[in-house]
Order: sequence, then structure tokens, then C-alpha cells
Amino acid sequence: MKNIAIIGAGIAGISTAIYLSEFNCEITLFEKKSFLGGRSYSFIDKISNEELNYGEHLLSESYSLFLGILRVLGTDNNLIKQKSLRVPFISGASSYILDCSRFRGKLGLVYGILSLKDISLISKIKTLQLIRNLASGAIEITNMSCSEMLNNFKIPNDIIYKFWEPLIYAVLNLNPSEAAATLLAKVFELSLNESGKSGLIFPSVGLSALIEPFKEYAKKMNCSILLNAEVKQIIFKNGFASGIRTVLGEEYEFDAVVFAANPELMPKLWTDASIEYLEFLNALEYSTIICVHLWLDEEISELDFAAMLGTQSQWIFNMRKYRFVDDAAVAKYPHHYSIIISGANHLDHISNDEIIKIVFDDILSLFPKFQEAKILHKQVMKIKKSTIKITPFINKLRPETKTSIPNLFLAGDWTQTMLPATIEGACQSALNVKAEILKLI
Repeated sequence: MKNIAIIGAGIAGISTAIYLSEFNCEITLFEKKSFLGGRSYSFIDKISNEELNYGEHLLSESYSLFLGILRVLGTDNNLIKQKSLRVPFISGASSYILDCSRFRGKLGLVYGILSLKDISLISKIKTLQLIRNLASGAIEITNMSCSEMLNNFKIPNDIIYKFWEPLIYAVLNLNPSEAAATLLAKVFELSLNESGKSGLIFPSVGLSALIEPFKEYAKKMNCSILLNAEVKQIIFKNGFASGIRTVLGEEYEFDAVVFAANPELMPKLWTDASIEYLEFLNALEYSTIICVHLWLDEEISELDFAAMLGTQSQWIFNMRKYRFVDDAAVAKYPHHYSIIISGANHLDHISNDEIIKIVFDDILSLFPKFQEAKILHKQVMKIKKSTIKITPFINKLRPETKTSIPNLFLAGDWTQTMLPATIEGACQSALNVKAEILKLI
């Protein structure tokens, strides 16, 4: 089994190609778009001439698989890494910092939480007990949402509001009342591993720039990339996937096929998928992320980034602190901020102008200097299908890597990786495909 097709050139598809190329497999990537990266891509804003991500991704040093992919591509030098986790929290009443830099690993997190301002000691102790139990798998939370878990373990409201809710929105992109608690447990397990690395990572370039070298890598590793190549059908013969047919009528023969595209496309490419994954596909829902970019003439905060409390906006990033731009752009647009609203399905049907008003009000309530700043340019991105909603119910239905077809495999952050629907989850799905295909080679 040496000749393998991969449908979809997002992070899952690219990672699968890299993993399989190590074993001299002949890979062909089919991508219906004109660019690589899937949902993880960037574009040039026509007015500011800056490279913007299609939604900002919160990256962590615990993303060992994705960081490994970037090392292979030689772009890991474009990452700015925190030495240890340090997160500012801003509210109208007070501001504080979760600072884990005093000690390494688990002890640093303990110190950071115990040092939080305006939170009761009992709240901190209960939170640390819960984190310990989550990371060790000592408690049964399989069918719980994050809110149910917090309620079940009697976590006080002060630390839910000031710690747990911002965390859950950031890592699971979902309201705590919906998000599966088991995924949060996995995040703690990975973040509190033996390496002790849990700091955040900020790319100094756009996401597309991080993965662009894959094109050159592919040339060296017997991997073909077909862009603007939409697959119409997976061809089957004698119970096996035998090839691919594109919308242009082109046919290709393969020893194995990896589906690494949007799960909604599965029934269109092979009809039996609508039966095999009926319950999952019927229950499938997506979470919206809204990203608002603002270019200002004055700085409204010296912070690199901050969690925003008591507002619909949840995070603000000072792009000038870590994103590389040329001097001409800075001269014309001195300050650039990105504001994020995760789990934003309730805002799906309102206009961009209404979103701007919400964000403006949020910023003004926390950063008074905003009132004096002149808005030079603004950009609103409403990403309605940013990730799948992984509720406890959906998490149990997530498809495994193997399908009922012996040589047809699934990859993507929506598959059963035991991780949230993140870039790291996409890489884990690729690693799962590698393990299954190696059994057959």
C-alpha cells in the first residue's frame, strides 16, 4: 500500500502527508480551494496591506504535534513563545494576572492560581483539586458538560467567572454549558505533562506563511499537491476504495484513500457514509468565532494580550507586539488590535455594524483610552463554521480513524482524537491515520 490519496489539504491533510512520506509512500493531495491550510489560512487585507489570519488561533507549547510539523517545515522560528504561562485578565472592577513563571510545570500553575487577586482561598483550593483530578483522570465526567462538572464539584462562582469561563471559551470555542468536560480534562493532562511547558505561542507571521514551505517539502518527498481539484466521488471496487474521480471527470487509482475534509462532504463522496455516520452527521453543529481587527492611531493598552471579563468580547490581542509588519504599515497604521468572540452563534444573524458596536462598547468599558483613539480601519470576520460543537453527546459519536472500508481512513479535528477541535487535534488525527496505514503496509 504505497499509493495514497488524501482528500483535503488542511492541517489534517498536510500532517497526514508529512507523516506518511516518512515511509516512502507516494502521496497525492486533492484540495478544492486554491490554497493550502483549510480553515487555518491567512490573507492580505487590501487596505492595511497586512497579513490577517482567518480567525486567530490560540496556540500552546503543549501542541507538541503541530510544533513538530512546523519544525519539519522549518517555520518554527516564526513563533514567539512565552517562557511560562502568563495571562492578564481585565475587568471593569479589577485587573489581575495568572502568572505561572515563579516555578516550572505543575507547581507554577499552583502558585499562579493561589496568587490570583479578588478570588477566595476556598475557590482557589477547589479549583486546584479539580485540575489535579482532571489531569490524572481520577473523576468520571464522561457525560458532563463543563458547566455540569463545575457545578457537580461545587466550584464557587467567583472563580468560574474569572478563570474557568475564559479558559473554556479559549480552548474549546464553546459555551461551558455545551462543551464536553472530557476535552477540558485532556487539555490539562497535556498542559501539565512532564515537560512542564504550558506557555502560549504567538506566530509572528500569518498561518499561511507557516505552512507555505510544505509545497517545497512535498516536491522532495514524492508528494503531489493538486489545488483547485475538487473530488466528486471515491471509487470502490470489491469492497475497497480503489480510486478518486474529480468534478472534471479525471480518474486516479490508489491503494488507499484518506478523507481529511469537512465531514458534511462524506455522504457526497461515498453514499454509504450517510448510513455509517448517520447519527453523527444528523447531530453535527458548528461553533462561530468572530474576529474584529481595529487599526488605531493611539495605543489603548500596553499589554500583549488579555482575557476580557464581563463583556461579550473575550480576548484582545495587541498585534503590534508580536506580528511582523514593515515600517511603512506601522507608520500608516500605528496600532493594531484583534478582538475575539468565541462560541458566538448567538451573533450569527446580526450585521457587522452591530458587531462593531458590541466590540466598541466592550473595549471602552475596559480600556478608557479607546475613547481618545481614532479608528483608521476596521475589519470584521464572522466564521460560522470555525469548529464543530463537541458536546458530550457529539464527543461519543465522533468517527474513528478506521471506516468499514478496509483501506479508507478519516482525518480531521472532528474525528475521535480525544482532543478539542483544534490544530493539535487535526495533527493527532493524522498520527492516528499513520498508525492504521502502517498496519497495512
